[in-house]
Amino acid sequence: MDKTTSPKEGLRQRNVGKDGQPTQTTGDETVKSEQLVNAAAEREKKKSSIIQRTIIGILMGGFFWFLILGTNHIVISLFVVVLQVIVFKEVIGVRYREAKEKELWGFRTIHWLLFFASLFYFYGDLFFHKSRRLFDFKTMDDLHRNHLAISFLLYITAFTGFVVSLKKGLYKYQISQVAWTIMTLLVFVVQSTVMLANIFNGLIWFMLPVCLIICNDIMAYVFGMSFGKRWIKKPLTSLSPNKSWEGFIGAFFSTILFAFFLSWALSRFEWFACPKEIYTQKEIFEFGINSVSCTPHQVFNYAEYSLPSQIVHVLSLIGINKTTVTLVPIQLHAIVFALFASLIAPFGGFFASAMKRAYGIKDFGTLFPGHGGMTDRMDCQFLMGLFVYVYYAILIRPAAVDYGSIVYGISQLSVDDQLRLWQQLGKTLGKL
Repeated sequence: MDKTTSPKEGLRQRNVGKDGQPTQTTGDETVKSEQLVNAAAEREKKKSSIIQRTIIGILMGGFFWFLILGTNHIVISLFVVVLQVIVFKEVIGVRYREAKEKELWGFRTIHWLLFFASLFYFYGDLFFHKSRRLFDFKTMDDLHRNHLAISFLLYITAFTGFVVSLKKGLYKYQISQVAWTIMTLLVFVVQSTVMLANIFNGLIWFMLPVCLIICNDIMAYVFGMSFGKRWIKKPLTSLSPNKSWEGFIGAFFSTILFAFFLSWALSRFEWFACPKEIYTQKEIFEFGINSVSCTPHQVFNYAEYSLPSQIVHVLSLIGINKTTVTLVPIQLHAIVFALFASLIAPFGGFFASAMKRAYGIKDFGTLFPGHGGMTDRMDCQFLMGLFVYVYYAILIRPAAVDYGSIVYGISQLSVDDQLRLWQQLGKTLGKL
């Protein structure tokens, strides 16, 4: 064979057939054969990845539902705090290798101190308020009154420690490192702190948005795998080139439908609908869906709504004479949540994708095989939880104060002020 020729020029190569006799194959056939082998290997790898993702996803879902149905609000809240710790560790770890190579003194200590200062500041009031019946000693009241001062002390300690650690020639680098930590706290930690408030406002305000994000993520994957780039070739975003418009649109309508029915199902259980005011020493050991009861908020009671005239007209054309519909108001709120979960919350994922691309990493961690780290699973949840918290505070929350906060406020008054309040309350009730 001429050494200057190539398979692409159509020259024949000698191979051995099944009968042991030489056979002739062209270079093009060899290339096609290799392509078929590679395609088969790629399909097998993809199939294995889907199976792995499915198994891990089922295990994660099972554990999550066990946590929700089999524990109580305090355990669920502690679980959220653990998630925050893991997420902070993963995101900070993206740049820790650089810091370690620079041998910066106290890098981790300072940044973890900033993290715990943030947790104490945002969770302090909520913790002291919800758990004040658990402890009958003066120390808890002192910690509550000095919560802001302790938070400030933790922050000042971290700040001065950072300034002391500055090393000549590395000022710009170190400032960029602490800026990364502050960004991590704002985007991944501060946003997720409101999830605890959502939990105690009623588990539905925590469970529903979490399930909507999971539904949107799964359906985007399903529709993307089935119909991705079949009609619209352009990717949804350059940050995530594998995401398709078909997946986005399919997930959009699926999430709205899912939200409508899931919100109704969850609202039928007091465990999800009822808020949890204060825990006593007895209640902290009560687990399961029967440990909470209340008079449900009006958003969980059936109400009749008038249908728009256009819908009434369409229904009349098919022989349905209906002008009203009976729904649970939470179902309409859930549609708003679904719109946010489909249109806005994914930007949390896009932001996380941009971070990973900037540092050349595939995932933030390897905690969940096939799924990445905790941050990869929670990137959209943080933004979603913040939206539900704001939405609830503006449109649903019944009052700025509750029974528990009033009782606690009275307990902090002097004896004379308590007597004056008692007399005023008697005069007010006497007029009824």
